[in-house]
Amino acid sequence: MGMSKPTYLENLVIHKCKSRSLELDEALGFFNSMISMRPLPSVSAFNYLLGAVSKMEQCAFVVSMCKQIMGCSDFQPNIFTMNIWILCLCNLKKVDLGFSVLAMIAKLGLQPDDYTMNTLLIGLSDEGKINKAMGVFRKILETGYPHNQYTFSIIMRELCRSGNSRFAVLLLLKMNGNGSFQPDALCLVQLLMDSVKRIAWTRL
Repeated sequence: MGMSKPTYLENLVIHKCKSRSLELDEALGFFNSMISMRPLPSVSAFNYLLGAVSKMEQCAFVVSMCKQIMGCSDFQPNIFTMNIWILCLCNLKKVDLGFSVLAMIAKLGLQPDDYTMNTLLIGLSDEGKINKAMGVFRKILETGYPHNQYTFSIIMRELCRSGNSRFAVLLLLKMNGNGSFQPDALCLVQLLMDSVKRIAWTRL
């Protein structure tokens, strides 16, 4: 059985989102129409709409929309849907709820990607939860969760920002030694600046 063709509403929503001409009231109107349709529009159309509203910095609306569509028994989200949800929770300083969505990802049989994990790490960092961020980072490495160079940079920068530059240097040497991480320029500058500050303080 082939995939159904996009409806006029789906095409309109996607076009408006791509053109960045969508207003919040219009987006909410589209959403209310979409969730009342049967069959539901494609997950791609929902993702475009959720992404557009999140770019308006209307994260509370996105979280509410995600809860509503997840309540539809015939809706099948993908990892992009869940990533948008997690991002908005983190932007609202509700990273703990973001981890609840991560658990939901596993329950749905979806695979988190590096964007998923990086967003959660940034969320923890923004809330000053450095110890939990380090715990998640270790779990990422131990369990093989998806990660990339940016994952390491997030942790390095947060260690420096929280005054743990010595540990950051040790981590850098370890990761660089086994070839798993090549620091970017910003990461190195952050390490250098923090080291200079420490030297300055010791001379006072």
